[in-house]
Amino acid sequence: MNKTITKEDKCRIVARNFFTDNPDQYEDYHEALAEFMSGLNTSDQFIDFAVERYIKPEKGFSLYMTDAGHVAAIRDADGFFQPRTEMTPEEVEELEEAFRKAADDFPDLDGFDLIEKIGWRKIS
Repeated sequence: MNKTITKEDKCRIVARNFFTDNPDQYEDYHEALAEFMSGLNTSDQFIDFAVERYIKPEKGFSLYMTDAGHVAAIRDADGFFQPRTEMTPEEVEELEEAFRKAADDFPDLDGFDLIEKIGWRKIS
């Protein structure tokens, strides 16, 4: 379980949120990510400011993220999944299907372990 969030992770999250400004333009995410990763036109302070609301810990919740920049808070008490970044209906369907498949493939695991099995990693 990797709890370290890297500068690259932060750039992915910020790019994901710029992408949601225009969800019909999938390339916007990739262009924003390339821009943020290059570091040429954005400062570390900007990235830290822009990502703060998505990665700020909240008592009673664990934070998870994907390599595609999605972040979700999962309530420790009952596993309630609350996305912090917007997800398209298609992404939600893919997530639900992957989770169901993982639950079938690993019936002895709980929701926290299953979310990691489908590619999310704990960041706090």
